[in-house]
Amino acid sequence: MAGKKITKIILLLLAVVAFAAAVGVFIAEERSNCMGIGLLSEKDVVYDKQGGNFDLSKLTFNGQPVAYDKSSGTVYISQSPDNISDYYTLTGQLQWNDPKSKIWFVKDKNLMNLENSVQKNDPLRLYISNGKNHRLINVVITTLPVLRIDGEADHKNEDDRYVYVGELCLWTGKDPATGISSVQTSDLEWHVRGQTTASKPKKPWKLSLKDENGENRNLEFLGMGADDDWILNCLTMDDTKIKEKLFMDYWNTLAVAEDYMFKMSTGEYVEVVINGKYQGLFLMQRRVDAKYLELNDDDVLLKVTTYGMTKAEDAYEFITDPVNEKKIYATMQKVLDQQDSSMYNLQNMIDTNLMLQATSSIDNQGLKNMFHVLIPNGDGYEHYFVPWDTDQSLGVVWSHEKKDFAYNSIQAMNERVQRKETVAMAKLYPDYYQREAVRWFELRQWLLVEEDLHSYVDEMYGFLTDSGAFERDTKHWGERYEGRDTIHALKRFISKRLEYLDQYYTELLPQ
Repeated sequence: MAGKKITKIILLLLAVVAFAAAVGVFIAEERSNCMGIGLLSEKDVVYDKQGGNFDLSKLTFNGQPVAYDKSSGTVYISQSPDNISDYYTLTGQLQWNDPKSKIWFVKDKNLMNLENSVQKNDPLRLYISNGKNHRLINVVITTLPVLRIDGEADHKNEDDRYVYVGELCLWTGKDPATGISSVQTSDLEWHVRGQTTASKPKKPWKLSLKDENGENRNLEFLGMGADDDWILNCLTMDDTKIKEKLFMDYWNTLAVAEDYMFKMSTGEYVEVVINGKYQGLFLMQRRVDAKYLELNDDDVLLKVTTYGMTKAEDAYEFITDPVNEKKIYATMQKVLDQQDSSMYNLQNMIDTNLMLQATSSIDNQGLKNMFHVLIPNGDGYEHYFVPWDTDQSLGVVWSHEKKDFAYNSIQAMNERVQRKETVAMAKLYPDYYQREAVRWFELRQWLLVEEDLHSYVDEMYGFLTDSGAFERDTKHWGERYEGRDTIHALKRFISKRLEYLDQYYTELLPQ
């Protein structure tokens, strides 16, 4: 009996040893590669001053040619923030589809301290060799989605801007819609959009997704719903890269809470490479249209297309097909002339003014930078505002001297931003400003809370800096405002602006 017991113990110990050995082999194998690519010691790297002429289109990530900046020799790979603790926890497959040469990750300090490397924008190194020629390329691991766009100019549109035709690929390390990684591809047409920003080196773009027959194609990106038209906001007027998203997220929080508000555009950050050139940090946004706003067939959506016009037919552009064009233009003529304030939804007007006030969105108080929603109401329409194009906010102003955007927190602080239609509203509702004051302090209790706004700014800044994208964009495009438009300045402006408006609206409260 004793002998059998000993035998069982020995067999159990052997099984444990075998299992431990198998686990050890598994761990060793797991740690011997990074995203399917083997590792090479630094001492085995052969440096070639010329650099081999290797075709980088043969390098794919999860089945698609990588996003690659040719001038700097840098590849951009999207990963989930959950997977950057070590190189062997990175997910997805890098493949080198050239049997004449081989490829390895260099086992250096950047690879071995991956999380720190991601945050500090220190790239990994990928070594390619065919035995005779050798080349090192950089691999940037980012926790933001990576968007690659390729194509060429095909024709000019009605605005005399080139329309490019090609394709896109969007890698998302952690897709908000699914919680896992994704790769999405589509045929594409795209062109420069915007006015002042279109003249800057870093361009904003409009993307139109197409199927193989050239027809419009709807795809859902980054948990923002499905659409065929998307916007790449270049954020070039904002050194913090946070202000427009802050406005969107807070407006949309209010819109969800109140049934008299329509959501404005929503956006998520991406890093973009176009035709082999790194373009930096963008906000990928939904375009505001009837589908996005969930309008009914007889609802109307318009926006201003031309400024300085005196006739509604010249000033407004239909986003939805008009059911009764003559009647709608007659309604919008009253908006243009500020004749009739009875059509405005009172609570929407108040909350629009308060959001513009809180963010000092100077450029949104006049005719421009607003969508207009008309909802049938009896024989007429009820009118709602939906903001857009909020890059001139939170300290960014227009300089008439420079004829360009400028950062002037003092000027922005002392602006009382009210829609032009407010004057007519105050005639219709004698207690309008008192109502605004009461609503201001309501919103200060749950939406416009100083500590929450500061936390939001810190969270977004941490998100962008931890990905390395903030530093990459700043290095690539520089700062517009010589270091004055910072995260600290933004938080200080928020605090001072709230204090300023608290004092202003206290004086207006009903006695």
